[in-house]
Amino acid sequence: MIKLAALTISSPEIGMGHLVRTTQLLSTLDSDKFSFKIYGELKSIPHWIDKFDYEIIQYDLFDYEVLNKYDLIIFDNYVNRDVLNKINKKKLLIDDLNFLGDSDVDVVLDYNYGSSLNLYPEDQILLSGPEYFPISKKSYPEFLDPNNRDSFDINGKILLSFGGVSDQNLINIENEINFFSNFGDVVLMDPMSKLSKYEGEVDLLINEQTLSEVFSTYQFKFCKLAGGTSKYIALAYLVPLLYVHRNNIEKTLIDSLYLDGLVLKQENLSLLRRESKLDNVLSTISQSYAEKFKFDGETLLNKELNFIL
Repeated sequence: MIKLAALTISSPEIGMGHLVRTTQLLSTLDSDKFSFKIYGELKSIPHWIDKFDYEIIQYDLFDYEVLNKYDLIIFDNYVNRDVLNKINKKKLLIDDLNFLGDSDVDVVLDYNYGSSLNLYPEDQILLSGPEYFPISKKSYPEFLDPNNRDSFDINGKILLSFGGVSDQNLINIENEINFFSNFGDVVLMDPMSKLSKYEGEVDLLINEQTLSEVFSTYQFKFCKLAGGTSKYIALAYLVPLLYVHRNNIEKTLIDSLYLDGLVLKQENLSLLRRESKLDNVLSTISQSYAEKFKFDGETLLNKELNFIL
């Protein structure tokens, strides 16, 4: 049995993206070959994580003697990356376009659109591109049903999901609801159960289902999501994305999609509708997702990690 330790973080300020993609990666791995624990300073944990039955250890000070007992350390944490230099085992870094510069690791998983070999040192193994996005039978059983893979409908609902940092200090949610109600029925996701006061203003308020469960249950015209991992779930379900970013790295990531005509800017929606072009543009974007993105992360990641280890 190969022993893995995953180091990550979550908080109301940072959001849940690092924790989410760590659990997504772990869920793709063959449980007959790999065992793992999650370590981290985890202040925000979504309801649905219980279904994975992972051992989660609250951990803000790293004990290198403990960590060096594992065969592989998986690291997804912008805050304490210097920790990597003190670990003597094989290391895998989940990264975004080498955002903080080169790190002392053996393997980099960068499933972002726009990732490429020339962003990283030559001596590192790079698992690059959306085909490595970690979708598995455990994390996304609903996605693997071929009848549930297309959630786009030009007459569908509008999905709003602002992730684990949904807060009136960061975004005026009432204004968002009022604006998007002009385009259809609004579904608002509330993973941290903080938005109940908006229940009467939207068609649906959802806080128990994962994003992929929502996509597999309802049909959507387009969606506005938090700027991190969630956008790849929308790509997988063929639902057009709106341009969103909350920081510099998210801007870089969404710009790659925007420059290739794969996302829409919110300020263009009303004009496109007045010109009777919106439906055609959304349909074209959805079709582009189907043609451009193939998700087989479970197979690829198991193959690569078995080879590396």
